[in-house]
Amino acid sequence: MIFTDFITLLEKTPAYKDWKCTHQKSYLCSFFKIFDEDKDTNIEDNWQVDLYDKNTDEITSFVIAQCIATKLEQSSKVFKEKHKIVEKLSLDKVSVNIIDALRIVEEAREKEYSDHHPTKKILILQQQAIPLWNISYITSSLQLLNFKINATTGEIISHGSQSVLSFRQK
Repeated sequence: MIFTDFITLLEKTPAYKDWKCTHQKSYLCSFFKIFDEDKDTNIEDNWQVDLYDKNTDEITSFVIAQCIATKLEQSSKVFKEKHKIVEKLSLDKVSVNIIDALRIVEEAREKEYSDHHPTKKILILQQQAIPLWNISYITSSLQLLNFKINATTGEIISHGSQSVLSFRQK
């Protein structure tokens, strides 16, 4: 299933239709998935669809799993800098699918970070001036590898590595 299929499926559900009645100006802002190398087998299932409502500055998430869309319990405030805008995701400009994006990332990981082996993958399709794949690997050596890929061209925009332990509060 591809992302346009997810949206079509979502828009047919009563939960979405009820929610949309009170959030008419909301729009698609991202797709999100955590992929566990040991447990998950289907990269194209179990995605979170995030919809942003500018009026409330909140994101509401629906999960698409096994061709069923379910709304998560409550909306959440957006994690962003105060004056930043959550951009609308332009799916019509996305030409690099998740399989190709992961292939690009894996080739770069082998070349740049071959000592780090992923255990979990955090996959986000979002818009930041352009549609982009923001893919992070949590590795067995407790490193966070992050790759940003242009979702139109497949070009790697940036990549980096840092210790997961650097995120702990001091």
